[in-house]
Amino acid sequence: MTTLSSPLQAWLPGLLFAVGLCLLGPWWGVFEMDTDEGLNLMKAMLVADGHEMFSEIWSDQPPLLTYILAGVHRIFGNDIAAARGTILFFSSLLIWALFRMVRREEGAMAAWVAVAILVSGTLYQRLSVSVMIGLPALALALLALDQMLGARGRLPRYALSGLLMALALQTKMFTVLLLPGLLLALWIDGRRFAVTWRTVGGTFGLALAGTFGGLALLAGPEFIDQLITPHLQAGLDKGFPYDRGADRLWSLLLDQPQYLVMGGLGVLLAWPWHKASRWIPVIGAVGASVALYRHTPLWIHQLLLIQIPLAWLAGCAAGRLVEGFRLPSMLWRGAAIGLGVLLVVGGGWLAVQQTTKTAALFHRSPTEREQLAVQALKARTGETRWLVTDRPIDGYYAQLPVIPPLAVYSLKRVRGGLLTPEQVAEWIRTYRPEQVSYRRFYMGKAVKAYLKEHYTKVEGLKAHLLYLRKDLSKDH
Repeated sequence: MTTLSSPLQAWLPGLLFAVGLCLLGPWWGVFEMDTDEGLNLMKAMLVADGHEMFSEIWSDQPPLLTYILAGVHRIFGNDIAAARGTILFFSSLLIWALFRMVRREEGAMAAWVAVAILVSGTLYQRLSVSVMIGLPALALALLALDQMLGARGRLPRYALSGLLMALALQTKMFTVLLLPGLLLALWIDGRRFAVTWRTVGGTFGLALAGTFGGLALLAGPEFIDQLITPHLQAGLDKGFPYDRGADRLWSLLLDQPQYLVMGGLGVLLAWPWHKASRWIPVIGAVGASVALYRHTPLWIHQLLLIQIPLAWLAGCAAGRLVEGFRLPSMLWRGAAIGLGVLLVVGGGWLAVQQTTKTAALFHRSPTEREQLAVQALKARTGETRWLVTDRPIDGYYAQLPVIPPLAVYSLKRVRGGLLTPEQVAEWIRTYRPEQVSYRRFYMGKAVKAYLKEHYTKVEGLKAHLLYLRKDLSKDH
């Protein structure tokens, strides 16, 4: 018979969360959760059509999720619901791993509270069904951490942890911030089960380095250059003068205060640190905060790096409060119960407020501008081999491939000086796309001059600027 401590219990939170999101609203019908969705979907579409990452498709992110989404694309075609469902699966895995770790270290009640705090925020809810790479990467990193904390001296589990961490890094490199906590978990498990540091570290390190290095070699020589150079570009500071710093980080964190309140309470109530494992979320939260404070630009989805360890610490707080319920002193027991009730009421109110925002997002219909932009592109589908657009999501819905060098036509690339109008004009000259569509960025003088000479502007469109190659526009 299944008991509360059985492995089945760990799957229950993720399953309940997935069902809850489906009941919250038709997230599969939202036109676009985030502009990054179009970039990731278009890369996957191109890979599924046989184009190579990095040598053809420009990307400043590792390729693993793109390959996974390309596989989904080959099965389901241009189905955004299938792609978002894939991300929701990763979210359920992340919840599963977090629940297992907190339950193992702090108990079942703490695990349930940690998960409840994590999924209470609108950011986590939205990212769980957004085709973006951050959450899947963190899911793989937490799976690696869970395997390490549960290794119990078994070398295959250390190797599996290293492999999973390598996959996390090959999904998004910001998971490198979880490595200190993972190394602490490695030390904890080795100490608990009398395994030497050399054995544990060697097994984990070989699996990590071998897997990451092997995948990097398969990706080709352009992989490292495109991965590193854009993030060191000096133009990012000038392009994003306000999207960084302590003030922005603090304001973003305050938008969902339950993480700060419960995480901070976890630090206070879980002291003294008689459990070394409690340092893992502390190191994670502090390390991520320092890194994001210095990061340019600071995107809101990067807050998951802080929110996940804070949710873990919230579980620690819940565990200590439950212990307080059993204290012999009536005064302390009453204080623990009163604080617990206050946190449940306050946290519940915040969760309702933020979930209401998520529900409104999930019920958002495509705007007229979005619909008209896609319809205009579809009008020439049969004659179009290539498309250039600064909103790749339009090409995805129209089932038209964007030229590979411009699949990632992103704000970071434009503002950071990584993509100039002269480069765009040269790629248009090289690929000769049948349609060129702009509805987000200023195209620049070089692009405008080339289009004026070789393309015809489609008149009467309110949604965007659309140009047809002159040999196609003659009979338009």
